[in-house]
Amino acid sequence: MLRKLTSSPGMWLRSRAAPVSEIPPPVHTEDEVRARFREVVLLECEVWVADDDVVALLVKDDCIDQLYVDAADG
Repeated sequence: MLRKLTSSPGMWLRSRAAPVSEIPPPVHTEDEVRARFREVVLLECEVWVADDDVVALLVKDDCIDQLYVDAADG
């Protein structure tokens, strides 16, 4: 089941911190990412997460803009 995210980008932070060689490490601090989500992403996109916070889907202009999977979950 999906639910709309209205606050913390915790799953995004976990997905970017996972030790996966194909994904470069984040270049911004957690505080910078949280501010960006609060001030830009949540205003410009619909952000949906699975109830178990394993998948995050960012929708902008009726299209999937970004998709994140928490690689640490399995």
